[in-house]
Amino acid sequence: MTSTPLHITLLALCLATLSGAATYAQGPRWSQSELSAINRGDLATRSVEQSRSGLELMGGSSWRIVNASPTQAWSAIRDVDRYRHMLPLIHSVTRISGDDQAMRVRIHQGQGPIDVRYHLDLRFDDATRTMRFRLDDSRVNDIRAAWGYVRIEPWEDGRTLFAWGVMADFGDDLLTGIVRPVVRRWMLRVPTTFRDYLEGWGSRNYASR
Repeated sequence: MTSTPLHITLLALCLATLSGAATYAQGPRWSQSELSAINRGDLATRSVEQSRSGLELMGGSSWRIVNASPTQAWSAIRDVDRYRHMLPLIHSVTRISGDDQAMRVRIHQGQGPIDVRYHLDLRFDDATRTMRFRLDDSRVNDIRAAWGYVRIEPWEDGRTLFAWGVMADFGDDLLTGIVRPVVRRWMLRVPTTFRDYLEGWGSRNYASR
C-alpha cells in the first residue's frame, strides 16, 4: 500500500501523541496517578485533543490490567470476528479482504444519535503482540480519520497489561454539544470492555491458550 503525504503526516502525529505508552519491560512512563490506577486494577486514561493537517482530532491512550495470560489476550485480539463483543458500541465487524497479518474490515458502530460506518486497515505483529489500525480512506466512511494501536504486554503474576491508543476526527456534524464528551469517554474505555469480555464469558474461547 503506497503512503501519501497525508498518511505520513498522520503516522508521525500518531507516534508523537502516543509515545507516552511505553512497554512495561522498558519501564513505565506514566504519571504517578496513572500508575496508581493501573496497579489498583482501574482504567488509566490520558486524553488528547489536537488540530493538525485540517483535522480536529481527539482520543489518547488508556491502560488496564486483565486477568488473563498475554497469550490468551493476544489470541482474543487476533479473533477479529468477535470484536463486536470486545469493543464498545459495535454492531458488526465484517472482513472485506486480506489475510491473517493484514486485513480490511468494515465496522458499524453507534448508539442513540451516534451511528457510523467506516473501514479500517488492521496490521498484526505477533512478535510484539501489537495490532495497528488506520482508516481506509480509499473507501466511503462516515468519519474523517482514525488510527491507533492495541498492545498486549506481560504484567506481574502472569497477568496482562492491555495498552490502547487512538486518535480520530469524527467530522463537524457528528460531535456537537453533549455528544462530544460521551464519545471521548467511550473511545478510551476499550481496555475495560476488552477486560470484561476476556474475564467473562469470552474466557472460554481462549482457555487452552
